[in-house]
Amino acid sequence: MYDISFAKIFPIEFVSSQLIKIIHNDNEYKIWVYAKRNPGENFGMNGESFNLSCELSDKLRTERMFDSILKTSCR
Repeated sequence: MYDISFAKIFPIEFVSSQLIKIIHNDNEYKIWVYAKRNPGENFGMNGESFNLSCELSDKLRTERMFDSILKTSCR
């Protein structure tokens, strides 16, 4: 991520889309769809990394997490 000088003058909103998908036995599974709204590393976890446990047969569920909407089949 780069900080551009004119961005400090004009109000902007940071948004970064994230998509994690797995390909297993020629099938594609989306396990994480998210719009990150803070540029901080691991912002939603207070800077800590986190581990996901995902069941590929689970359907995506929508949750409000980390100041945004998250669709995931992981826990």
